[in-house]
Amino acid sequence: MYTDIKEVRSLNTSIRDGMCAPRVAILEEKHMVSILLYLMDNGGCTKSQLYGSISRGTRMPEKLDILEVAGLIIQDSSIQYRTVRLWLTELGKDVCRELSAIEGMLERRGGGI
Repeated sequence: MYTDIKEVRSLNTSIRDGMCAPRVAILEEKHMVSILLYLMDNGGCTKSQLYGSISRGTRMPEKLDILEVAGLIIQDSSIQYRTVRLWLTELGKDVCRELSAIEGMLERRGGGI
């Protein structure tokens, strides 16, 4: 959906101080992991449902577009109902499984946070 070339370039590789950031760096942005984990449990939700549960910040649509360009989610528009439903791709599901495994490891080790 979002095709700002600047966003796509920064998704593929970010140039900072002459070094390229790995693609996984997109998950460092606020709410990215929360969005993915929410979609793991609520696939097919609308954007409004996601915003109500995660954040109504002005950058949320941009973040969804970045996740879509990264191949982690699909934004499925319905012209008839004027809604957008959100789904994880197979890659997105794989990433969520890994994130859940990491969360489990941290809980088992009792980080005390």
